[in-house]
Amino acid sequence: MVMSEISSSREVSFVIILVLLVILLLLTILTLYMAVMLIRGSNNKNPRQINIWIIYAKILLVIYAEIEDSEKALVA
Repeated sequence: MVMSEISSSREVSFVIILVLLVILLLLTILTLYMAVMLIRGSNNKNPRQINIWIIYAKILLVIYAEIEDSEKALVA
């Protein structure tokens, strides 16, 4: 019974890690898109696009901090 509990907890941990990696991949793709928008906004002197980038960066910082906390909780 102990071995099955260990196996099931490993499977759950693997699924959680896989989900976190997919989220990180999506955030990376979105970051590249937002970087292009920042460059366009800078070239066009469009403060709206630059402000959107700042808001996005703040949101992304919170998301990455939460993911890092989740990963630390999984390891511990």
